[in-house]
Amino acid sequence: MSPTDADDLTQDVFLRLLSRRKDNAIDNFEGYVYRIATNVLNDFRRRSAIFDDKPFEDHCHENHEWLIDRIDAERIVLAREALMTLRAALDGLDERTRTVILLYRLDRMRQREIAKKIGLSVSSVEKIIVKAMVHLARAMRSS
Repeated sequence: MSPTDADDLTQDVFLRLLSRRKDNAIDNFEGYVYRIATNVLNDFRRRSAIFDDKPFEDHCHENHEWLIDRIDAERIVLAREALMTLRAALDGLDERTRTVILLYRLDRMRQREIAKKIGLSVSSVEKIIVKAMVHLARAMRSS
C-alpha cells in the first residue's frame, strides 16, 4: 500500500463518518471509528485483489466463482434503480464537482493528479471530493 492509498483510505473513513445517520447515538466512538477503518481496509483489499495490474482479459479467464452471486430479476431491478438514483445525484452536482468525483472514483486518479489536471490546489480537490461524496451518500440513503 502506498502513502497515497493510505491518504485515500483515511479520507474514506472520514466520509463514512460524515455520511452516517445523525439520529443514531454511538456508545463507543473509538470502536465505531475502528470498525469503519477495518471495513474500509477490507474493501480496499478486495478491490486490490480484483483490480490489480493484470489486463481485464486475464481476469475473465480465471476461476472467480467466489465473486459470482445469484442474479435474479429483483436484483437487476434494484441495481437499475440504484444506478438511476446515482445518476440523478451526479446530475445534481455542479460541473466541476461532478468532473472531480468522476476522475477520482471512475478513473481512479489521485487528488494530486486531479488538482494538476484541473488547475486547483490539492486541498480544494479534497474538499470537492468530500462535498460530492456526502451529496451522493445522502442521495443514495434517501432512495
